[in-house]
Amino acid sequence: MADSVSWESFMHRSALVAMKPGASNQELLTFSVSLAKKHSLLLVGETVFDRDLIAGVESVPLGASAFKVERDEKLLHQAIAQVSEARAAFAAACEPAGIPFEFHEVHGQVGANLTVSAHRYDLVILGRHAQENEVSALESILRHCPRPAVVVATAAEARGPVLVAYDGSPQAARALASFVASGLLADEPVSVVTVETATGTGHGTSRLAADYLLRHGRRVQSRVEQSRVTVAEAILGCADDLRPGLIVMGAFGQPTIREFLLGSVTKELLRRLTAPIWIDH
Repeated sequence: MADSVSWESFMHRSALVAMKPGASNQELLTFSVSLAKKHSLLLVGETVFDRDLIAGVESVPLGASAFKVERDEKLLHQAIAQVSEARAAFAAACEPAGIPFEFHEVHGQVGANLTVSAHRYDLVILGRHAQENEVSALESILRHCPRPAVVVATAAEARGPVLVAYDGSPQAARALASFVASGLLADEPVSVVTVETATGTGHGTSRLAADYLLRHGRRVQSRVEQSRVTVAEAILGCADDLRPGLIVMGAFGQPTIREFLLGSVTKELLRRLTAPIWIDH
């Protein structure tokens, strides 16, 4: 008879933390360190040095090439210093907390490298930055990420109730399953919210998620929001009421009859939610 395997062996052991050179990363570090302390995770910080983005090829006026070379050298030196600062900030956050950690610098495009590195770890933790181009880059990374990801917008610790935004889609079901399987925040209560649509199946959909959570021993409540406002506004309102420590949702699935956490809804929530967001697809 095969030896039994404890449930603990399936829980998360490592998290990749995407450090942005030149940013404070404080929000990202606060959440990551809190989560690692709570669940004995290895934290692996990573910065991506994209030389082409920093000092890419561009046309310059005749006689201005020397100026471009000088400017590019300054930009590259500045970027190298920013990577060193990110490494130091990561170590300064992890060492006092007694958390095992590593830090890697990789070269190439940010999105491509992060999604490849993610294969080595259980979870990816990303910061959300306010600039429009960075939000778009974040969405692109999430679309191609092979692991569940947590997007952190504010300096929050990994504690407090969990809000599950659930529409019964395969993406929402997979996000919920990956969160439960992770074992993270298992001692926190869970609230399931479903936004009612014209089909009138909101209560049944919410119950599906609640039943799944109950089978895994979670404390759970479910609620159905009437669609008097947009789906995104309904979820934002629930988040304001509950003040969750984490929001779990599926993302970037194919369009369905019901508009829920897909396309523009997901993008709006990523831009406006302040609680950390667990996203899987």
